[in-house]
Amino acid sequence: MDTLQRDFQVSFKTNGALYQQAKEVFTEKNLSMTEVMNEFLTTVVQYKEIPFVTEEDRKKAAIVADLEREINKSFESYEAGEYVTQSEMKARYGL
Repeated sequence: MDTLQRDFQVSFKTNGALYQQAKEVFTEKNLSMTEVMNEFLTTVVQYKEIPFVTEEDRKKAAIVADLEREINKSFESYEAGEYVTQSEMKARYGL
């Protein structure tokens, strides 16, 4: 994106210690908080997504991983002959 005019001030609440730690990282990389935030906003607009994994993303990935483990476990049980046939199920429940 072209250089944009910086004509809007933003403020937000955050944890002070977290802010200072992030600021130290940015300083080590010769970046200001303003530069980092502008780059973040530019990236969000350009790619229409957040450029990092969020807590919600991590939760979803954990759920998918749990489901995959359960599916694999069930498939292994099936391959080992650990299953109930339809006729056994009908007999068991009187269907």
